[in-house]
Amino acid sequence: MSRELDITVVRDALARVYADARVPIGAVAAVSHRGAAPATVVLGTRTTDGAPIDESAIFQIASMTKPVTTVVALQLIEEGRLSLNAPIAEWIPELTRRQVLAVDAEATRAAHREITVEDLLTQRSGIPYAHDATGEVRRRMESELGPPLGGPHDPDEWVGRLRRIPQSFDPGARFQYGLSTDILGVLIRRALGRGLGEVMAERVFGPLGMRDTGFRVRPQDLPRLARMYRATPDGPVDVSVVVSEPPVFESGGGGLYSTVGDYLRFLGMLRGSGAIDGVRLLSPESVAAIATNRLTPAQRALPALGADEYFATHGFGYGVAVLLEPESLPTRFRPGRGSYGWSGGFGTWWLIDPENDLQLVLMAQFETATSPFVSTGVDGGRLGHFRRRDVIAFCEAVYRQIDTEP
Repeated sequence: MSRELDITVVRDALARVYADARVPIGAVAAVSHRGAAPATVVLGTRTTDGAPIDESAIFQIASMTKPVTTVVALQLIEEGRLSLNAPIAEWIPELTRRQVLAVDAEATRAAHREITVEDLLTQRSGIPYAHDATGEVRRRMESELGPPLGGPHDPDEWVGRLRRIPQSFDPGARFQYGLSTDILGVLIRRALGRGLGEVMAERVFGPLGMRDTGFRVRPQDLPRLARMYRATPDGPVDVSVVVSEPPVFESGGGGLYSTVGDYLRFLGMLRGSGAIDGVRLLSPESVAAIATNRLTPAQRALPALGADEYFATHGFGYGVAVLLEPESLPTRFRPGRGSYGWSGGFGTWWLIDPENDLQLVLMAQFETATSPFVSTGVDGGRLGHFRRRDVIAFCEAVYRQIDTEP
């Protein structure tokens, strides 16, 4: 038997970190250990007017959308509708015979091979986000595609515009965080002939009881939405992405809204090797595949996600980072080998630690890329999935307790 976690330790640790913020931050964090009911803590406010946050708060989960899209794709692979090694041109002919930016960045050449479904699952399609691209690729992505969320183009127009833009690297050559999972969402839509949100509702949200998760926030639920602010000389400015009507483009890479309670249901399914409460979404083999590193040693040695050594301690599976060398983490806590999870660029984060039978979820709202919470410097890169100060504080508060259990 494990003793009950003291969740106030988590609250106090997070409060110390968020005290450095120049904008209001509200957060919800939850821990489930050895299958026990989640222990949840809330702190901060939802808006600048002091509206308190609570466990029902809805967050923009950004790239935490990616694992959900991944699960749907693996369901279709199990059903024989997709294949890992199949060229995506079978469903998206616009993205066949791709052009790759040459080394001198002045010309393009033909890609060495076609993009496959597995390339999309592992972020190795070679197609970046605009903000991670350079030169001509960046300029054309920004002008042709528009913003990554809330863009004006439907999936068919979007992929037609993407067709005209060269990519940064050959398919399969290296990890390049970018539009791979958005493309996967378009592929799923075409494979099934239905919208991605409708497919997710039928295959994931409905079976798991994730009632508050989707590509929009219902108008009656807008008061529950946690807001995201940017610090300016004139005070905090609301920069939340608020979608209350069905979006033109349902971003499989970053468009979902959710709650901590809903996402814990999703993690519970993964913890249960694809099933929870008698409801099975995936086979145990598919869940194991999600949490298995797919990067080669040479690929792990390359810079990624703005850090020279992001994969020094981690690998990458299907839509998630996988901890391969916990003993090399520059932290005071040690998750188990094989722990896996992902985060969102608007302040959300999760982890499953199978060795310690632990699930952690943290949802806040801030612009990660410009926040004071991202750890930099020599050790910042080696932190990998743990390179945020609030995440480190969260994990230290939890692991300190389970490491001292009898």
